This record gives sequence, structure tokens and C-alpha cells, in this order.
Amino acid sequence: IVVYASTDRFRQNRKKSFRGHNNAGQAIDVDISPDGQFVVSGDSGGYVCFWDWKTCKMWHKIKADEGPVVRVAWHPQESSKLVTAGLEGTIKYWD
Repeated sequence: IVVYASTDRFRQNRKKSFRGHNNAGQAIDVDISPDGQFVVSGDSGGYVCFWDWKTCKMWHKIKADEGPVVRVAWHPQESSKLVTAGLEGTIKYWD
């Protein structure tokens, strides 16, 4: 995952790169926690990956589904809650 600045021109922020997940052949979603502390992404291997926004280091990786996890979304007010959706139609609410 790479980050771009959107000020006057779109430019890649070379200091912000989040690595460690697999997205081969899938459109995988990314979201940022409501408090701005974490980045979360699905994975084509069925994992959900969490990174620290400031350090860009992977914080945690959990197995969420048997197939690809293509959608992730934080709860808008509570950063401890997350929804994931798998390619096969499985939707999970994590607390």
C-alpha cells in the first residue's frame, strides 16, 4: 500500500509504504481507523492486516476467512470494532 499527497499535485509519499499483505488478482480494500492510528487491509489469503500509521510497521495479522477478504471497514466511532467481507459473501463483525 502506498500513500499519495493530494495538495497541489498528486505525489507519492515515499516514506509511507505498508507491506506484508497479498493482493494477487483481487481488488482489496483499505481503511484507516477513526482515530487515525491504524491502517487495515484485507488479503487474498483470507487475512486482515493491521499497520501502525506512524511507523508503517505491521501491528497484527489475523485469519478472517477461507477465501480473499476484499472489504474492511472500521466502525465510525469505535476503533475496536471492524467489519470484514470475503469474496464468497461472508460478512463478519469483529469486536
